[in-house]
Amino acid sequence: MKKILLPILLIFSLLLVSCTKKTEKAADPKPIVNNNQVQVYYFHASRRCATCKAVETVSEKAVRENYGDKVAFQSINIEDEKNNALVQKYQISGQRLLILKGENGFDLTYFAFMNAMNNPDRLKEQIKIFVDSCKGM
Repeated sequence: MKKILLPILLIFSLLLVSCTKKTEKAADPKPIVNNNQVQVYYFHASRRCATCKAVETVSEKAVRENYGDKVAFQSINIEDEKNNALVQKYQISGQRLLILKGENGFDLTYFAFMNAMNNPDRLKEQIKIFVDSCKGM
């Protein structure tokens, strides 16, 4: 049993690291800069793993369920040339989940990747907390 479990854990760990290695690991969300309306951006590459897709799905669902059209959610492919301006503006080099308003915002990337698959309700709660926080700014 131990001989089977170790390779499975190793493969899972490698998949998780390879998918999220470009994201910056931080304990707390980082402040970011944007305009006056609350916006949620999910930046991603063309090729995505199940976790990457789950981050997008759960994040978009959280925004739609809680705010409808009052908060903008955009999924942005960083490899698509039409998105170069946004990618350069926010200096994106990998997957990112950003909640932005005016001069303030938060980077929830690390938290999103840790929770989207195994605890999506926790991710939805955090998105709501940070969107509400931005709305009050």
